[in-house]
Amino acid sequence: MDVTTAGGSIHVDGSNGPVEVETAGGSIEIENPRGAIEARTSGGDVKAELVIPDAGVDTHFYLKTPGGDVTIYLPENLAASIDAEIRIRGNDRWRDDDYRIYSDFDLEMEDDDDRYRSRITAQGDINGGGDRIRLNTTNGDIYFVK
Repeated sequence: MDVTTAGGSIHVDGSNGPVEVETAGGSIEIENPRGAIEARTSGGDVKAELVIPDAGVDTHFYLKTPGGDVTIYLPENLAASIDAEIRIRGNDRWRDDDYRIYSDFDLEMEDDDDRYRSRITAQGDINGGGDRIRLNTTNGDIYFVK
């Protein structure tokens, strides 16, 4: 499935293969996919879930938004390699505790400790590692939910 819109939200409920979606402005929500997900928006939240882990199917994820939260729902037994990053831009750099990566999985978190905090990252392998899951946002939160 390949869906693009110049502006507006995208909601996908079910697919029999990989999903690639992009919007120039609006939120993206993907439920019940069977396969890889690539989702990009120029402004809005991105939510995606993987319900059934299948070692025989490519389940890489790439979710990106430059202005919103990213939430991903994963099966507890999924084998994956995680790479997540929040970039902090503008006046928001001086605020403490504004942006975070929340995870139900054990990930290695790193946060710039100085006054001019510019990024927060999380990395790690869950259940021994597997397909790559990359999440990126600017001035938003990231959530990994079992």
